[in-house]
Amino acid sequence: MKYDDVYVNINVNWVHTHLERKFSVVGEKGMLLFDDCVKENNLTLFKKQEDSSVVKSFNIPVDLSESPLTKEVKHFVDCCANRT
Repeated sequence: MKYDDVYVNINVNWVHTHLERKFSVVGEKGMLLFDDCVKENNLTLFKKQEDSSVVKSFNIPVDLSESPLTKEVKHFVDCCANRT
């Protein structure tokens, strides 16, 4: 799928028994990968080094003590209550 100059690839498979929920953003300088099925180190930046084929990875801390959907619903309720 192509949207303007951005390509999108979505894979959905209900038959596969292995639970996998990953979201990746790929660019010229690296890739950002979010894995929703792991508790720690679920956001990783893979950065390609200039003038090299070496790729370094960096874990980015993300607070998932509360689900993103719960946060979104709370924000929506707050906006409705405060009309913001």
